[in-house]
Amino acid sequence: MLSFAPDGRWRLIEVETTNGWDRTPFHISRNELAVVEERPSEWRLLRLWNFSREPRAFEIAPPLTAHVARRCTWLSNASLHPLKPGHSSLYRSKTAGLPNGGPGRSAG
Repeated sequence: MLSFAPDGRWRLIEVETTNGWDRTPFHISRNELAVVEERPSEWRLLRLWNFSREPRAFEIAPPLTAHVARRCTWLSNASLHPLKPGHSSLYRSKTAGLPNGGPGRSAG
C-alpha cells in the first residue's frame, strides 16, 4: 500500500493480518522482501493480530531480522527439497510482550 508520512515522504506499507496472537507466523513473498531491501527507509510492516476477537497492531521497520524469525517454506514439487532461501518465507514476531505490543508506534 502506498501512503505518505506527515512530511510528505512516500511510505510503503505491507499489512499482514492473522487471527492468532502476535507471534502467529505470517508469510512474506520474495517480491515483498525485494521491496524491503530496495527501499528500507520507506517500507513498514503493519502487523495486525488477534483480528477476529480484539484486533491489535504494531509497526515493524527494517531490518526485519531485528524483529522477526525467518523460515523458508516453499518446496519444489519435483524433489520436495527446499528452494533457495528468499523464495517464500514464514515469519514469526520476536516482539511479544513489548510495550505497546511491539516495536515502533502502536497502531491500536
